[in-house]
Amino acid sequence: MKSILLIIIAFCTMSFKTGDTRTKLFATKNQSWISYNGSHPFHDWTATNRDINCVITINQTNQQIETVAVSARVIAFDSQNSNRDSHALEVLDAYVYPKINFIGDKIIQNGNSLLIQGKLNFHGVTQKVTVKANVKYTEKGMKIAGEIPILLDNYKIQRPRLLAFKISNDLNIKFQIDFIDK
Repeated sequence: MKSILLIIIAFCTMSFKTGDTRTKLFATKNQSWISYNGSHPFHDWTATNRDINCVITINQTNQQIETVAVSARVIAFDSQNSNRDSHALEVLDAYVYPKINFIGDKIIQNGNSLLIQGKLNFHGVTQKVTVKANVKYTEKGMKIAGEIPILLDNYKIQRPRLLAFKISNDLNIKFQIDFIDK
C-alpha cells in the first residue's frame, strides 16, 4: 500500500511538471550589459552597466518568449569619466530613482527578430516603449541584443549644459543580454 501511494505521488508530481509549459531564464551577469550613448556638441560618450537583472519567460510549447523584465541600477553606469558619472547621478536623482526598469508584456517574435512592447520606468516616469531586438541561439543558450531610443525630456530630466550647450535630448540605449540554459 505504501509503495502504491508513493507511485501515485510521483505520477502526480511528474504530471504537474510536464503540464507547465513555461520556463524562466535569468541573465548571465558577467556577459550581459546595457549602455547608453550621450552626445554634446563638443564630445560624445558611452556609459555601460554590467550589473543588470533580467528574466524572460519562454513558452516551451512554441519556443516563444512571452515576457521580459529588466532592472538596472543607475549608479552602475560607467562612462570611464568619474566627473561625468557623478554629475549624471545628480541630474538623474539616482538616490531618489535608483533603478531603471523595463517590463515587456507583448512580444512579437518573427524568426530571430523581436518586437517587444512594454513600459520603461526611468527617473520616476513610466512610458510605453517599443524595443527592436534580435535573438541568437547558441550551444549554451541565447543572446538578445537590441536598442531603445528615448528622449530625456519625456522622462522629465533637466539636460545639463556645458558652455551654454545642452546635451542632446536623444539617448540611445543598447543592450545585450545573455541567457545560459542550465
